[in-house]
Amino acid sequence: MQRHQFEPCWSIKTPWENWHRLPRASVAWFNSKQFLGVRPLIRTKRASPNFTKNEIIDNLQDGFELFRTRQKNVSSSILELSGGIDSTVTGAGARRKNSEMFGFSIDYPYYEFRFESDLQLAVADKLGINPNIVDGRDGFPFAPCDTPINLNEPSMFITGARELEISAKEAQRHGVKVIYTGHGGDALFCKNLLSETVQIVEPHSTYFDHRIRGRFRKVKKNIASSEWRKRDTALFLHSGHEDIWLKKNFGATPRSIFTDLSFLKAAWQWSEYCDINHKPNNKSILLEAFEREIPIEVTQRKGKVDFVGVWARAYDRNADNIFKSISIQSDLLDKVGFKVPSILRKLSDLQKGKTDGAQEVSSAYCVARWLEFQMLI
Repeated sequence: MQRHQFEPCWSIKTPWENWHRLPRASVAWFNSKQFLGVRPLIRTKRASPNFTKNEIIDNLQDGFELFRTRQKNVSSSILELSGGIDSTVTGAGARRKNSEMFGFSIDYPYYEFRFESDLQLAVADKLGINPNIVDGRDGFPFAPCDTPINLNEPSMFITGARELEISAKEAQRHGVKVIYTGHGGDALFCKNLLSETVQIVEPHSTYFDHRIRGRFRKVKKNIASSEWRKRDTALFLHSGHEDIWLKKNFGATPRSIFTDLSFLKAAWQWSEYCDINHKPNNKSILLEAFEREIPIEVTQRKGKVDFVGVWARAYDRNADNIFKSISIQSDLLDKVGFKVPSILRKLSDLQKGKTDGAQEVSSAYCVARWLEFQMLI
């Protein structure tokens, strides 16, 4: 199980249970009695990385066909249609004549999203599936979900659990067990996997007391040179917590082509190619590799819609729920090291669109909701 892309990976142990994470793209050792250890899958560096763009495209297309072969036993599925490149490529790879695929997309009825529905419909038409478009306001971040967050540790995915719940219930409605997504595309092809490490941001003294900040400094020292912080390990593709939660509660398995090793290897090559040729890391390589699979409407889109407006509206719409969750667990949050009064004051600023401090409020909310669900189990 891999950590969330915004959470530092400083331990493979969980704080409450005696089990270990097995991160994506890693090698683990066991004997007949116990778990022995795990290390990242090491990227093989070429002595002379002079491969061409066409070679990378060939590798992506080979990976695409391999992914398609691996889906041969999936008789029915649902595709999360975002109208973007990543989910389109995954859907095209999973689509087969002898299988049934349903479309599911979320619509935000706001001015800045005026083109998104058309893109989603264009992808659905290209793949030959019927989409069910739902109102995105029902799945805003911080909207409370009905299903318990029965995990062994807190996770940032809790902020978006309601949207995942809607998606999972849509899969249940169709009686399918596989949910295809585009998770991981941004992390692989829009980041420099060679030189970047995941940054460690120290907790702000306004929102956290000396206990958390002291513990953080010890952790930071321990992981200063950790291999797990490197992006080329693929550890930060997306949250593995949500995969476990969906499988455990709904019997659904999320699947993305961008979590396949073949795509990770192609992404390593793409980062090397961009680095050598002084080009920006972006998804132009995917547009070339899958030109036949991606509708022209998606190819010519100007870019992703900024979700800042969605988050601002979410804070405003669900402020009462956030306030209530944090307030109820304020004593326990205080013992952990959160400065609850400061966090609640920041919530008022977030309602007004002031985004500084958003992660601190999100982390307090996630821990509070997790504690709440632990008391229900």
